Amino acid sequence: MKTFLRTLLLVSTLFISFSAQALDVQSFNPRTGYLSGYQLYTSQTLPAGYISLGLAANYTSNPLEVGRIANNPRVNGLVDDFVTLNYLLSVGVTDWLTLNADMPMNAYYNIAPAFIATRDSGGTDAGDLRFTAQIKLLDAQTSKNNWGVALVPFVTAPTGNLGRYFGDANWTGGGYAVVDKLFGDNHFYLNLGARFREREVISNLDVKHEMLYGIGYQRPISKEYGWHAMLEFNGSTTFSKFMDEEVTSPFEGHLAVQKRWLKDRNLVGTLGMTYGLTVGYSAPDYRIQSGLSYTFGAHQKKKTPFVFETVHFPFDSDRYYKKHEEFLDRVAKYWKKKGKNDDMLIRGHTDGLGDNQYNINLANRRANRVKSSLESKGVSSKHIKTEVLGEAEPQSSNNTDRGRHLNRRVEVLFYK
Repeated sequence: MKTFLRTLLLVSTLFISFSAQALDVQSFNPRTGYLSGYQLYTSQTLPAGYISLGLAANYTSNPLEVGRIANNPRVNGLVDDFVTLNYLLSVGVTDWLTLNADMPMNAYYNIAPAFIATRDSGGTDAGDLRFTAQIKLLDAQTSKNNWGVALVPFVTAPTGNLGRYFGDANWTGGGYAVVDKLFGDNHFYLNLGARFREREVISNLDVKHEMLYGIGYQRPISKEYGWHAMLEFNGSTTFSKFMDEEVTSPFEGHLAVQKRWLKDRNLVGTLGMTYGLTVGYSAPDYRIQSGLSYTFGAHQKKKTPFVFETVHFPFDSDRYYKKHEEFLDRVAKYWKKKGKNDDMLIRGHTDGLGDNQYNINLANRRANRVKSSLESKGVSSKHIKTEVLGEAEPQSSNNTDRGRHLNRRVEVLFYK
């Protein structure tokens, strides 16, 4: 059935004329890796001042094909192969706004002689420059029921090579509405949006304004070693032939694993596989992709923080041990001695028992408990910043009672 449908894809006969070749059939738009999501978006944004740089690479097989019907019902590639690099940049403007740029470059292309006299192959072509903005309206990490909401407007500039199906002839733009939900360590997210574009025609393929959609799932598979797994499905369809024509309704599935390194998990590597689930334009036979990114945190630009005091907590409790009250007295006294103008940072931690989201909430309550106590001792709230890490940065092993006790803590830090 799929072979038969492919014979209808794009061309009912090679003798039908075509009006344009300006169509971008490289549909891979990766994230840098520091935030949740792979090609799709979640409500998570970069903290203010954070910058992510990334490089992704993929090999795409047959993202655009042509059918021969007369005496030969088989499918030939039109775009046989792409090897594409994506240069990625993300900037946390505020805690609720992240700006992203994606510059794709074809390191290799292989265009079959269907509409051209000879095979065209080579490399170093630019694709369409893509800009997006992630606007967080509700944070799934901190909202009461762990629901998140975001808006993601985007625009693409026609910087790609039109003759090689690696760019649109005109500017395109649109946006997504994003809804996500956390169930413990399980992160589900839904994207629904639209892209507005000029009409592009290649023989019987007629692409106009499109609806965009996708659903994804992500969870850690090893917290200790920083491994995550993601499964996503995304596609599009034209409004004029809404889900009525397979060639204008590409749909893909993606499976990827991520490895996160370093103390702040800010070095991220990704390896994934895509399979085209329809014969729509830009849905490949398969795609193999990888990526590497590094995130520079805002704290790296400031003075170096040092731990002044550590307050410990009983198991599953946000009330610190009474004996630590004197520790917080020392913190307040030290802050006043420094002139009451220095900032301090409060970091909330838990042990490794329980699921991730529960521990995030528990660590948040612990940090706020310490903050309230310091405020009651005369420390100005505007000089107290909190950071919730949950189980992400254990001080000791979670395999022993002693280690778990050391991990159930709130650290009070000053800056050198």
